Amino acid sequence: MLLLEAMDSLLPSLIKRQLDSKRLGKPIHHYVRLGSTNDIADQLASAGAPEGTMVVTEHQTHGRGRLGRSWFSQKGKDLCFSLVLRPDVPPCNLSCLSLILGIAVGDAIEKISGLKPDLKWPNDLLINGKKCCGILSEVRTELGEVKYLIVGIGINVNAKVVSTGLSMTASTLFQQTGRQISRSQLLVEILNCFEPFYFEFLDQKIKPLLDLWVKKSSYAEDRWVLVKQIDRSFQGITQGLSKHGALLVKRGEGWVEEVLAGDIIEWDKKVTSS
Repeated sequence: MLLLEAMDSLLPSLIKRQLDSKRLGKPIHHYVRLGSTNDIADQLASAGAPEGTMVVTEHQTHGRGRLGRSWFSQKGKDLCFSLVLRPDVPPCNLSCLSLILGIAVGDAIEKISGLKPDLKWPNDLLINGKKCCGILSEVRTELGEVKYLIVGIGINVNAKVVSTGLSMTASTLFQQTGRQISRSQLLVEILNCFEPFYFEFLDQKIKPLLDLWVKKSSYAEDRWVLVKQIDRSFQGITQGLSKHGALLVKRGEGWVEEVLAGDIIEWDKKVTSS
């Protein structure tokens, strides 16, 4: 058991020997325990860390998700890491990055575990309807210009049970496969899968990537949704993505809205579009 746990560590020496990426995951900052990988990556980026810098931890104690939610992780069981990105692209395209990263994470999970995650806008991956991964992007600007972007990824990997109160909505790769998954191999595969997508994104070849996201998501089209925003709520049917990664929702009145911000608090079963 001790040998198995050692093999499942996220030490940079284990990761580097498997990594094929040219930029992502270079350099690696490894921590046994910290509050938030996004916070440490933000500090490093603010101090001038290069694009591709990665922060990874064996145990994240104060992870967070969208809209101020907490992200719970278990020591030595889950995969939590963040990347520093400095994309030279129009700011309006940055909302696509979480979606593109979601494709890469899904492909990596499928390759390592055999499971095929479903993608739910804007940043969730699910297996058999239960969330196993979340992605959080945080943009830093100065005088209206983008300085850098931090993307954080949290994946429920080897825990036998999820945190109290989450068993109905969340799951782990171990629960879905019945076997332990190498976190280091999964991390390496994510970086190797994401980098070519990221380079396509930098070349502004975004539409094919968004089309691929829609193809891999059962939530992208023909789902009844309830959208809750700061000052209003409305219902409609999903109609795919806009060119900037917004969720398109066709309202009952007939027009289509682009949802870039807000919370989707209901995803009903598939319907037949009229």
